Amino acid sequence: METQKGIKNKMRIAHIITGDAWAGAEVVTYELLRSLVNDQNIDLTAIILNEGIVYEKIASLGIKTYFCSDDLSFFTLVKKVITIVKRNKINIVHVHKRSEDNIAFFVKMFCKDTILIRTIHGMTEKRGGLRAVKDIIYRVVDTLILKLIFTKIIAVSHDIKKNYGKGLISNKTIVIHNAVDSKKIRSEKERQEMKKVLFSEKDIFLIGSVGRLFPVKGHDIFLRMAKIVNDNLENCRFVLVGDGSKRKALEKLALELGIEKKIKFAGFQENIYDYINAFDVFVLSSLSEGIPSVILESAILKVPIISTDVGGISEILKNGESAQLVQANDPVALANACIKVYKNYSMAEDRAKVAYTEVIENFSINGARKKITRVYRCAFDKLSVEQQ
Repeated sequence: METQKGIKNKMRIAHIITGDAWAGAEVVTYELLRSLVNDQNIDLTAIILNEGIVYEKIASLGIKTYFCSDDLSFFTLVKKVITIVKRNKINIVHVHKRSEDNIAFFVKMFCKDTILIRTIHGMTEKRGGLRAVKDIIYRVVDTLILKLIFTKIIAVSHDIKKNYGKGLISNKTIVIHNAVDSKKIRSEKERQEMKKVLFSEKDIFLIGSVGRLFPVKGHDIFLRMAKIVNDNLENCRFVLVGDGSKRKALEKLALELGIEKKIKFAGFQENIYDYINAFDVFVLSSLSEGIPSVILESAILKVPIISTDVGGISEILKNGESAQLVQANDPVALANACIKVYKNYSMAEDRAKVAYTEVIENFSINGARKKITRVYRCAFDKLSVEQQ
């Protein structure tokens, strides 16, 4: 058994990441790698399938980082990944998206002793027509791959564990919630100062959200909610932080609703904490979620939260105790919740304090790191015994 730098049974772990956006799964993976980088029992490697911010941020951690362009043909890409795995004598390959499962399948074929671990960060967005049929086929194939060749599966919520694969992979699935490093979540600008940056006004009630401008995030519902709130309250303003395929459609909808002067599309922001801290209330209008990091970050900043009750949200927040939860796809319910918070803001602040305590106690990055390290160690030690 190998000893490296005086550490017996050091684990060589490679994360494969499709870094096409700086969003939920990518941010969570980056934070995990950052928490593991100084673990003397682990030798980390990252294989990034797109060039850009994900590659730059992970490479900045000082770990071995490889770029494998997904513009390559699939089998050329697979060959390159297998070469990296063999060259670095990787014990564990950890992947994060369905497309990466296909690569892992071939890694297992040519590196039979490699352990495969998968994190499921969320459910596939529901689509209609022929796309829905394709999604079902892809899900079935993916579930079979996970069941047959993966050693362990990490679901970020109990909801995902229950629903992904309809129980076919639950016997090898463990729930480890997403987590945050509360020490890193700090805003540099005061709330009123940031409001003035956004709207040249301080005396406003700011309702905002952060996330990719994709259909699953329900930002059209957010805008319809904003219209209702604006019709009932005079000094409210709205902010959407993020970019994506629906931006132009959302800007058009804001114009049609007559709220284009009351809402700011702030675009992608690498540092979102000044924006979140500027919000008097954070609103999540998603149609589907895993465990969104932005909810945890809002809780750390003690910003009152209103959210749709989807996915793993209720595993973080308790309706009426730490936040206000409403049914999805209902702008009236979201608007009524916002108006209620506006009229009784002291109650909302009390709930925000409860949310802060819950996240500090149950969703810390150190706790998640220990759980994931335990998953690695259990899988690795089993392999080590089998190889003796």
